[in-house]
Amino acid sequence: MHVVCEQFSRWRRFCHTYASELMLFIPMALMLFCIISIYTILRNLKDTLVVCCTGGGELLGFLKLYFVLPAVVLSSIILVHLLNIFDKKKLFIVIILFFLIYFLLFAFILFPLSDVLHIPEINIARLQMAYPRLYWLFPLIGNWSFSLFYIITELWASVVVCVLFWKVANDITKLQQAKRFYVMFSLIGEIGALVSGLLIVFCSNFSKTQANAGITKEAFSTTLFIQVSIVLLLGCLLLGTFLWLNKKVLSNADFSAPKTSCIEPRTKLGILKSFKLIITSPYLLRIAILFLAYGAAINLVENVWKGELREFCPDANDYNAWMGRFSTTTGAISILTAVVVQKLIRRFSWRVVASITPITLMITALVFYTFLMYKNYAGNNILLLGVSLSFLTVLAGFMQVSISKGVKYAVFDPTVQMAYIPLEPELRSKGQSIIGSLGTDGGKAIGAFIQSNLLIIAGGNVKLSDFANILCALVTVIVIGWLFAISELSKRFEAMTAHGKEQ
Repeated sequence: MHVVCEQFSRWRRFCHTYASELMLFIPMALMLFCIISIYTILRNLKDTLVVCCTGGGELLGFLKLYFVLPAVVLSSIILVHLLNIFDKKKLFIVIILFFLIYFLLFAFILFPLSDVLHIPEINIARLQMAYPRLYWLFPLIGNWSFSLFYIITELWASVVVCVLFWKVANDITKLQQAKRFYVMFSLIGEIGALVSGLLIVFCSNFSKTQANAGITKEAFSTTLFIQVSIVLLLGCLLLGTFLWLNKKVLSNADFSAPKTSCIEPRTKLGILKSFKLIITSPYLLRIAILFLAYGAAINLVENVWKGELREFCPDANDYNAWMGRFSTTTGAISILTAVVVQKLIRRFSWRVVASITPITLMITALVFYTFLMYKNYAGNNILLLGVSLSFLTVLAGFMQVSISKGVKYAVFDPTVQMAYIPLEPELRSKGQSIIGSLGTDGGKAIGAFIQSNLLIIAGGNVKLSDFANILCALVTVIVIGWLFAISELSKRFEAMTAHGKEQ
């Protein structure tokens, strides 16, 4: 260990990267920086469009269940099919170009014409009165271009963030390199989230000061145009870096040769056989459970918090600025966590490090729901230590989601991606494509199913916060199951890495 440390310069000792590995490490880190920066900007825009410009946080459950999940399932099927047709380089380029072209069309065509394209608010209100059980569904259909933007942004997360990047990384990274690189990749990616959050706050404040009116669509237009323009620039940088990586690095046999398995790749499988392969693999099933548990647990908290934030902060630019601060805070937490976890992941077992995310999520969720239930009991205008209970509840939710997502990016993502590496290439590729796309969104769909059905049963203009006690209990149950799945997966992971083959 002492000899290894002597081969690092000061900054490479921090990154735990050798000089010969910089051609691999730097472009991969830059790619993730661009990917996370783009997602951070788009995520905040989609939440603002749906929560503030469409109707409230209660819409998110219906949107994720009835629109996002089918889109993710379809995209996963298409992705697996395309993997059998195109090489990975062409597939990456085509997918990135598809997203960039759509965001360009939305910002400069769909959004400016939304008043013409959308159903008038008075007609939506009439439908809500006529069918109270579907109260929260009609605004999503009426404001269809905003809903579509939300869906496409979610696909960026499931396809580009969860699948494309890590597929490239796992194909060219050895297991021992992954232990040094993956946390650092996430750390550098979260620097992108931090910087993007600051840009979002600046754009929102700038646009509002330039607008003639405060709470109007026009006041938010400048914010959207500037932020989508930044997304397009980052997208071009992402493509340029990927092309350079392929030309200068992946063509090098030292980086492109198989690293993780002595088993020859199988014949390429079809879509149905790919699903069957995963379902019959106990190892991949446990990875899927981790994704499902995280998605369900965070969804049961995040949607409620966003609804509370909208009540506290109804202006679109102000809401977007709050989301920018949220992104900056999340990025800062991820960076600090990654610095610590980088050392933990080399000193402690995979199980110990993987358990950090569910434990952190549960503790912070209990704090948020405690404030929320007390606010529901005491009222919004009650002061606690001179501060309104409504603000404290929003702040508790802000910290809960920021900390949970920060730990997820810094701990959950690297540990789960490490779990894929011992698998043989065919199983790893198909598993990443399907689980990466469906896992987290499938978990969100579970949470959305619970929330949307509670709202349907209640009917009318009810809030998710009215079900705080039920949701809090469900989060606790999900986290307990999550920890059990981690325990089972760690046994198989340790056995596979010890013997160097899939079991």
